[in-house]
Amino acid sequence: MALILTSILSLLLTLIEGARIGAIKMQGELAAETSMESALSEFHRELLKQYDLLFIDVSYGTGNYSEEALTEHLTACAEKNLSRGGLSFPEKKTFTGTGEAEVSVTGTRYAADNGAQALLEQVYAYMSADPAEEIAGEALGIIEGWKGSEINVDEWKRKKQEIGRDADEALDLSHKRFEDLRSRFIQNNSSGNSANVPDKEGEANNDKRTGFVRSLRNIINDASLSWIYGESGSLSDAAVSRSDYISMRDFHTGSSLAVQNTHHYREADQLSFDEYILEKCGTLLTGNGGSALKYETEYILFGGETDKDNLTGMMTSLLLVREAANAAYIFRDGAKCAEAESLAAGVCTLLLIPECTEAVKSLILAAWACAESESDVKTLMKGGRVPLMKTSSDWKTKMWDILLRPAAYKGGEGLSYQDYLRIFLFLENQEQAAFRLMDVMEMNIRATDGNSGFRMDWCLDSFSADFTVESSSGHRFRFSKEISYN
Repeated sequence: MALILTSILSLLLTLIEGARIGAIKMQGELAAETSMESALSEFHRELLKQYDLLFIDVSYGTGNYSEEALTEHLTACAEKNLSRGGLSFPEKKTFTGTGEAEVSVTGTRYAADNGAQALLEQVYAYMSADPAEEIAGEALGIIEGWKGSEINVDEWKRKKQEIGRDADEALDLSHKRFEDLRSRFIQNNSSGNSANVPDKEGEANNDKRTGFVRSLRNIINDASLSWIYGESGSLSDAAVSRSDYISMRDFHTGSSLAVQNTHHYREADQLSFDEYILEKCGTLLTGNGGSALKYETEYILFGGETDKDNLTGMMTSLLLVREAANAAYIFRDGAKCAEAESLAAGVCTLLLIPECTEAVKSLILAAWACAESESDVKTLMKGGRVPLMKTSSDWKTKMWDILLRPAAYKGGEGLSYQDYLRIFLFLENQEQAAFRLMDVMEMNIRATDGNSGFRMDWCLDSFSADFTVESSSGHRFRFSKEISYN
């Protein structure tokens, strides 16, 4: 019996010790997982509220940015879960004998890592909902229409320069011929007195004769926010210093931890990101009352420090697109070309340069396209719609409207201001747009209570850590864990 009892007790004690080792290991692993999940639960509330993004601000609202605070939070949570949990045993005298943990963060992925990959993935996850997919489908139709159009802004810029040079040459030739004519008149004057044709009067008359052509020449190179949008009193005068924000300052990066897409949301494209910007950011027509800049989408496109700078950039881009589209149409419209040629012939006859009729005709058509474009842009910026490519029935201006600064027209069919924003966002570099979007996030979140020092480059969405758990019985286990919002 003594021999048998010794054998049985040895077996029982071995089994108990094995159970304790397994319990220590399980308790340590569960404590590690619980502490990491608890860390994810401490996401930044304002970032979620305003932008539906889940990131941990590792300063925890203190403004002291380092990973030490995250390590401390993980350690405190792990030790809380390793403690005796209210049982009346002395410290570390429980069955497992655990109570302390060593934690070290081994890998991180911050919002700005790898060209804002974390931000883009979270945006894609948010935009993978079905309604957003339908909106992205509509946007795709707009982009496909843009790709299939004949609009070539670079070609139009080149053509405008060429038309301008031809107009300048025609004006110089006209001036030279009038000077020659005046000289001959003086020489043939029977009295030989040149006082009948004073120099100053001759110059003034020449300016009057060429004034129409010079006006057309100026129209194709002139644009300002005031005459497009009208009185600027209703425009925002908000301004920021870009050096304070992530796109212009040196920013923090982590170890670019590679994480798995565990939720298996569909792979999104740039259109989804662009639609997210339009959903979350203000524009000229929608505004954003509580933001540092009202025209946030325009800021993402043009990066100016004031709302007016960004709106001017948007207006200039709209003008170029509309000019290129309208010029592509008007130079092929037989009726309008004939009308412009008739006027050009009369003007060139008066200016003594009949051989320049074609150059002046092109100048008239270009100025006419610009006048129509001014009307288009005014319409868009007032909330109307303009077709991407026009037909004769869509054309609004008459030739004599060229010098009258045409007004906006109501209603209309085609693309809206928002649709043109979609086109420009599609053409924008996505990484640059992502960093400027983070600028906007920093602007707005810093305006909320307790977030004056908020920085997107210290916002974490994935990390890995090593946990070391040791029991009072001398058993020591190490666990490597990785977690992400993905």
